[in-house]
Amino acid sequence: MSADPSPMLEVAHVLFMDVVAYSILPMEKQRETVQDLQDLVRRTPQFTSATAKKQVISLPTGDGMALVFSDNAEAPVQCALEIVYLLQKSGSQIKLRMGIHAGPVYRGEDINLKQNFTGAGINLAQRVMDCGDAGHILISKAAADLLNQVSRWRTGLHDLGEAEVKHGERIHLFNFYTEDAGNSTLPRKLQAAEVSTASETPRMPAGRMRVASDADEHFVKQNQGRSIDEWYRVINAIYWNRNLYRDNNSIFAHFIETIGGLSLLASQKKKPGLVAEVFVSKATAWWMALCGKLRVKSVAEMVWAKFPHVCPYCLRCPHEPDECSERKMAGTGLDWDWLERAGRDNVGKRPVSLGAWQRMFSAIYPVQQTEEYSSSFARCTEELGELAEALRVFPEAPDYFLNEAADVFAWLMHIRNLIDSKRGTPKRDRGVELETEFCKAYPDRCLDCGQATCDCPPILKRTIGRLAHELTGGREYFMTPDRAQAVFQPRR
Repeated sequence: MSADPSPMLEVAHVLFMDVVAYSILPMEKQRETVQDLQDLVRRTPQFTSATAKKQVISLPTGDGMALVFSDNAEAPVQCALEIVYLLQKSGSQIKLRMGIHAGPVYRGEDINLKQNFTGAGINLAQRVMDCGDAGHILISKAAADLLNQVSRWRTGLHDLGEAEVKHGERIHLFNFYTEDAGNSTLPRKLQAAEVSTASETPRMPAGRMRVASDADEHFVKQNQGRSIDEWYRVINAIYWNRNLYRDNNSIFAHFIETIGGLSLLASQKKKPGLVAEVFVSKATAWWMALCGKLRVKSVAEMVWAKFPHVCPYCLRCPHEPDECSERKMAGTGLDWDWLERAGRDNVGKRPVSLGAWQRMFSAIYPVQQTEEYSSSFARCTEELGELAEALRVFPEAPDYFLNEAADVFAWLMHIRNLIDSKRGTPKRDRGVELETEFCKAYPDRCLDCGQATCDCPPILKRTIGRLAHELTGGREYFMTPDRAQAVFQPRR
């Protein structure tokens, strides 16, 4: 028997998957788990169809498998979704992570004379998968570029930027998830890495998700139930020195930068390395910084005064939209005495942790099934305009700020609830991810300088580097103060 002297090189579309925590399972459970996974994959319509057409080869890997499809760039992601669906339908406890790549492979025969694939395309698919956690469907840029040409896949692709893998190689990753499948959280492998975004700030990064590598699960578990007022104290303690020398408008400007990141949810615009959902936690932190700058005693007291587990307009939980509209149209204002009594009567329902506050607003303002980000973001933007007005008149009417700041917080929590709703997060579990993001982003110290009290320079060098391509190249478009005075002073 002679070997094939020239194996055929071709492009394959690879779905690589393995069982998370497989190695710690008892041996008999390992065998049972792999068998269940194989049976489930065989039942997927995509695998069945490709097998009948001889367009797929399955390669067992011990704790999972690689499915190598030919001639169909959509097959791996379609098969991945079908696997997730069958796992959910069956109630299976198998936790999978999956990686998809399109790349070169050699077609040949293995030792048993069965058709086989080898090559970089399969190896890189495994590297992609290795970057994920349970539930993740990660996709290489090569595969994502193909899927991005098809509208039904485009909305599920979320750019994560580059990650370093084995042997120092860097690969560009996309996270694929929908309301029913995938894992929308940033993979742990990427959490310690810096990702560039359009809204980077020097101390409390407004537009990038940087998470301390040593903010481990212990810290999260210890602090997930931390009260909102304690987070308020921590945020302002970390950044007190820097914010002390900033005026109110400067803090507000940083806050608006983070809100700009949330606009990506409404526009569906994608930016490399950007996870739009994390802007809720960033915006909430800057909201706390703004309240701290204005010396608010307690954000919990401020919010509870207006939202004592009821809507302040219709005075109900959940609120009645029509009744709210009628009261607002009447222009009679809020019944603060009634709200104060409601606060005393409902004191047993008063939230403590940040997650509990999110769940309270989920109860007052339930997310509607047809609700979209665009309308909610528009309403939030309206409240930001009112908050800007409150900031402008603060010296004369400080109470107006307390009223509008509470409204903005309510809308931030609603947008977070909308995100969780679209992901299928049960109402009882809402707020958990927000608290986790806070713990990882603000582990009782600044992530840029590592200090308990931030000691970062006013503007980081990498910020200027990121903005370099937006600069005008030294052209002078600004006047000197003397020249501006000469131009603008009134003429007689």
